[in-house]
Amino acid sequence: MRGEWLGLMTGILGGAFIAWAEVPMRDDAHGTLFGTDRFAVRIDARNGWMSEVLCDGQPIVVAPSAEQAYDIRHDEAWVTGGGQKIERQGVERVSSDTVRCRTRAGTWTVDAYLRLDPERRTVRRWFDVTWQGAAATKIKGFWVRSGVLPLAESGRYLLPAQYPPHSVAAAELTPDRRTGSWRSPCTVIGENGRGWSVVWALDELQPYADRGSTGVEEGRGEIRVTQSFAMQGHMSNGVTQRVGDTWLWVQPNDAETALRRLPEWFAAVGQVPPEGRPDWLKRVILYSFHPGGTIGSNCRDLGGFPAATALLPHIDGLGCNAIWLMPLEDKSIYWPRDYYKLQEGIGAPDDFKAFTARARSLGMRVWQDCVPHGGCNEFPRAKAHPEWLAQNEDGSTLHYWCFDFNWPTWIDYMRGVVSFYMREYGLDGFRIDACGGSKIPNWNPEIPYARASHAQAQGGFAMQRALREEVRKVKPDGANLAEVGASVHGAVSDSTYDFELCYQVLHDFRRAPADVFVPRLRRWLHEQQCAEVPDLVRMRHVESHDSLRSGLWYGADAQRALVALISWIHGIPMVYHEMEDGHYAAYRRIFHVRRRVPELNTGTADYLSVTAPAGVFACLRAGERPARADTAWHEEYAWDTRPDAAGRASIVLVNLNGTAVTGKVSVPKANLPEALRGAAWARDLMSGGRVALRGGVCEVSLPAFGYTVLRLESAPLPSCARMLEEALPKPADVACAGGATLRVGPLVADAKTGWARAWRTGWWRETPLRMDVALPAGWGKAAAVPARLTAVADGVDAEYVWQGRTLTLRQRETDGGVDVQAAWPDGGAPVEAALVIALDEARAWYADTAEGRFESPFRVRHPGMAMQGVAGPIYRLPQGGAVLWDSSRHPFGLDGAHARVGVRLPDGR
Repeated sequence: MRGEWLGLMTGILGGAFIAWAEVPMRDDAHGTLFGTDRFAVRIDARNGWMSEVLCDGQPIVVAPSAEQAYDIRHDEAWVTGGGQKIERQGVERVSSDTVRCRTRAGTWTVDAYLRLDPERRTVRRWFDVTWQGAAATKIKGFWVRSGVLPLAESGRYLLPAQYPPHSVAAAELTPDRRTGSWRSPCTVIGENGRGWSVVWALDELQPYADRGSTGVEEGRGEIRVTQSFAMQGHMSNGVTQRVGDTWLWVQPNDAETALRRLPEWFAAVGQVPPEGRPDWLKRVILYSFHPGGTIGSNCRDLGGFPAATALLPHIDGLGCNAIWLMPLEDKSIYWPRDYYKLQEGIGAPDDFKAFTARARSLGMRVWQDCVPHGGCNEFPRAKAHPEWLAQNEDGSTLHYWCFDFNWPTWIDYMRGVVSFYMREYGLDGFRIDACGGSKIPNWNPEIPYARASHAQAQGGFAMQRALREEVRKVKPDGANLAEVGASVHGAVSDSTYDFELCYQVLHDFRRAPADVFVPRLRRWLHEQQCAEVPDLVRMRHVESHDSLRSGLWYGADAQRALVALISWIHGIPMVYHEMEDGHYAAYRRIFHVRRRVPELNTGTADYLSVTAPAGVFACLRAGERPARADTAWHEEYAWDTRPDAAGRASIVLVNLNGTAVTGKVSVPKANLPEALRGAAWARDLMSGGRVALRGGVCEVSLPAFGYTVLRLESAPLPSCARMLEEALPKPADVACAGGATLRVGPLVADAKTGWARAWRTGWWRETPLRMDVALPAGWGKAAAVPARLTAVADGVDAEYVWQGRTLTLRQRETDGGVDVQAAWPDGGAPVEAALVIALDEARAWYADTAEGRFESPFRVRHPGMAMQGVAGPIYRLPQGGAVLWDSSRHPFGLDGAHARVGVRLPDGR
């Protein structure tokens, strides 16, 4: 039975099954005492509410001074907050371990159910709220007091997984300051400084639950805790609405131990990954794009499925093994009008099938985006089924994101959509857009479920469960990715987002020094892991279609360091379309390590135990290699020939300092797999070399924003496959003409025009090279003959005139090369004018800039597109054009090492 700790102690505590007799209950002068000497709660004689929590006869949690035990938002006013007194109506036993406490506040009745487990020292509560008034009304909120925790001088409380990590010592309490937790399961942990800790949490997965929060009000030497529910709905006489659950768990330990025990609670209430989550999911390295093109071009700069299919080898070469196709349905991206029709301009169904077939041939999984919010209230579907639209209180509906996620026939419709695409195109699952639930409560009085607010969280759960079921009907090992961040959704979907990492945590990296940011990051990851669905697979990203500025936010070298970080911690790394340009070689090495090291995919992540130099992120990934017969096995693990059960361990290191670092890295032996506790060396998987270990300690050196993985006693990692590099098509009208030439060192220039036409690489070998000038629109074609051309001892000077403006070109031989200087002496360079240098045989390019090196193979970003390149505020590269790097966005530095552009030829030069 999900979510119910009955009177049975199971293996969570490591013991045999023990049946408990009826939990005692008796009245005394202060109310009703329910429980045992080990653990009990007192129910107040005045207001019928839980007032004290006692362990071994001593009060740990005490009653607040106020008699206001709860409040109900009755339409626009609060009931007890407006002065209505709460009256105790009685306490009765409903089972061996549960009592019901009935109270009344005016025309409202509240039944609080308390289920006690004295052995575990837990109390679970849920509430029945009943309206007794004659006329119909509305409920718009409900909160309850959950006790006061007195703190000794050494006491504290923490709000797990908040960023920055939030721990408040007793001496730091500020009377009447309010904080709290709004992140599922809304956990607060208090340590009283006298040997006890208290955990408050909400189980939002119950079928009657609403989104909730846990509030903390600080006092002098105490914290006062409330727990709230966003319950909203119509109420009529005698109608009861159930809401919950709140949990209180008392432990004889400190707050850190209580935090590390939270996975026990998740397991006990059934918040665990859904049954049958496929093993391949943890190996995913995701690439997200739309076959039409980038968001910044309104999905028009790639060209549709044929061009997207041609892009797949590029993605495969990068190291990504799964594709997330952004929404394909008519009318446009995230604006679904006809779910069974492809968007105009992206291709025919057969083109889509050819795309998925090619992806499968490369060993890639394909997810399609699904948009269950329905699009627009003016589309034909909404007109045909107005009941599917969520209604505001006045009966109006939203123009966008307007459908009710919890309406059964709408869920069935979306089941059909998912089934159609799965069967027709051979997909591996879906990314489900904005699926936390309906945007608003549905105030339609005809809803087929309990209350308006259940369109939201419960609607999200219902839709995710249904679509996951449909995926698995067609493909038993299919999976979904839910675009939602709350931990509880990890119990109904295979994977979820990590919004906070992308939108909040990593931005602290831009503001705080590395030696401040890294400890915060490591602590936050540790708390997040403890305070969420155990082994939840989150998608980790630094950029997506919703957050496109990472290349400008962080800079080249720092962004690569963050990609290494998200790839080597627990979760799924994601690359958004064209984010790899300028980083291709770096990303593919990062992903090469991720794909071939089992513990980086399936192992545990210890974010705290490794000690590293200041500003260096470190974590320990450990686990066994899957056996060949295991579904988690992959051929990419075959290079690792140690026995499967021997245990593996890797230390992830990412230098987030802008300077090089040398120092010691240590890991406690007790945290390593037993077979590796005596390891004498580790393999640096980026360099391939060995690093000596003595007692778990080694010396490391990392460049600014450098990163590596130290794998204990590992064989050498296989080399990356050769980078895919294709010759770019050479325009037909740029063939080099014969005739007299001028020599400037290795540069061969035309004697008539002064423009370079080749680069001499030996006594008799020339590599075609073209130099020209791009002119503003309307200036006409560049003149072939300069106004003046002068050969000097070490070079060539030339002058060209267009529209009355003069361009001077100075070329001089330097040590091993040529210095080229172009200037407009009679004023600044005209807008859109540029010097063009083309080396036809080049395969890859690099640019050394103030923020580091950009480097990638040459490629045609947007084949066949005639639209003008548009920079836009959200991209670092112009959209719709062919630009691979732009110095106006990524400027040169102040020295030669950070101010140059180069290429690599087919022979490696």
